[in-house]
Amino acid sequence: MFYRFDEKVKRDQAIDHFKIFMGIVKEEYFDIAKDLTEAAYELRRVELKIPKDEKVREETIGKFDRLLTEYQALAGLPLFEMTADEIFIRPSQALNLMKGTLVTVDGLADDYEKALNSLRDQKAQHVADLRSAIGRLNLLERSVEQAKGIGASYASLAIPRSTNLEHTFCPVCESHSDIPEDQANKLTQAIEWLNTQLKLSSFARESLGQESRDLRKGIKELRQKLKEVQAALKPFEDEEKRLAQASSLEDAPKKTKLLLEIEIDKFIENPPSDLTETRDYWEKQVKKYQGLLDEYDVDIELDRLAKDINKKMKELGRNFHFEETYKTGSLKFDVNSFDLWHEKEAFKKVFLRSMGSGANWVYSHLTLFMALHYQFAARADKCKIPPILFLDQPTQVYFPSKDEGKKFVAANLRRDDAKVELHDDIDAVSNMFTQLAKFCDDTAKQTGMRPQIIVCDHADGLDLGEGYNFGDFVRAQWRTRGFIAD
Repeated sequence: MFYRFDEKVKRDQAIDHFKIFMGIVKEEYFDIAKDLTEAAYELRRVELKIPKDEKVREETIGKFDRLLTEYQALAGLPLFEMTADEIFIRPSQALNLMKGTLVTVDGLADDYEKALNSLRDQKAQHVADLRSAIGRLNLLERSVEQAKGIGASYASLAIPRSTNLEHTFCPVCESHSDIPEDQANKLTQAIEWLNTQLKLSSFARESLGQESRDLRKGIKELRQKLKEVQAALKPFEDEEKRLAQASSLEDAPKKTKLLLEIEIDKFIENPPSDLTETRDYWEKQVKKYQGLLDEYDVDIELDRLAKDINKKMKELGRNFHFEETYKTGSLKFDVNSFDLWHEKEAFKKVFLRSMGSGANWVYSHLTLFMALHYQFAARADKCKIPPILFLDQPTQVYFPSKDEGKKFVAANLRRDDAKVELHDDIDAVSNMFTQLAKFCDDTAKQTGMRPQIIVCDHADGLDLGEGYNFGDFVRAQWRTRGFIAD
């Protein structure tokens, strides 16, 4: 269950499978959950794409509308009765109508002049707004620089720490004078004002900075609008040049009509997909699968299982040699995330990675594994996980050195910098095995199912408590013959 949990995919799979292994749900639940995940993914993908398609729709209709307006301004007559929105909806019909429409110019119409004057007015307004915004931006940038300069100049001023005022007298009449005192008070007030200004300067810079960013954004938008207006003006300017050269009046409208035909052709070849129906389909699928999952009482069962695991961990954890900091409170395990933490105060979590010594790590894992195996035994009628636990050298936290002796000698295996007395380590290791043996007996009495714990370790000849004999649990030794016998 805890294999490669640094990989999120494996972790999520183990958490999902845990519900099946514990007998809370059957395999059908996992299949439905998988279908729900896929449907939710597809729905999310479509929802993210819809705004992009909407933007493309607006841009396409905008192109059609601009060319229709340009044609009417140049020819003095509308090309046909269809609007830009109608062309978007029925592009093939619009293209057929265009092919059967001849280009004619109404010389008496004033659409050309109206459109030309409107575009020129827009251009003039955009240019004025752009120059005004650039001017305000320059002023703001100078204000920011001045605010920075004020802060720097204030910081360079020497501030008097104290004043030493003596009795002063007028040199002419020798009468007492309060002028130095008054000046000192004014200096104090000036210093206080200066400190206030220094505090305000940072806020001023921040507000000016935000205003500067807003102006830059506005300038960028104005430049884009000006660019669009200039692009719309170009056909009219070209038409004026052609008329000056005595070209045909129909040339400009024909060119605009041709451009519109090209845009419609491109649109027909690459039509936008209607994602509304697709979105509705996946919404129904998500709702269907979610409804099927809701029929299972998974949350209730998982909550009950979590409470049973945490209750058993609190009971088992009292018997292990945790550090003093973690002897109060209790371990908690989240069956939805597989997070393990120590909770001393309500809602104050100390996760395993922050629990300090290796002993805390070992006992935290042992406590959790034993609590889980208790549930495997207690729910044996539904649970698909046998209560068999294999532990490889759990005493290594106390005796990490390589053991090649013919007998287990704890003193020879300890680290040179060990700060705990040898007998304390021996007591902790003996207690570990005592609790493992006691756990198996207690679980068998309470559930009718005896767990099996297999320990591979170099610890030997320990004095166990609770009346247990270490030798009774030894099934094989390979100090001399090796792990794999001849």
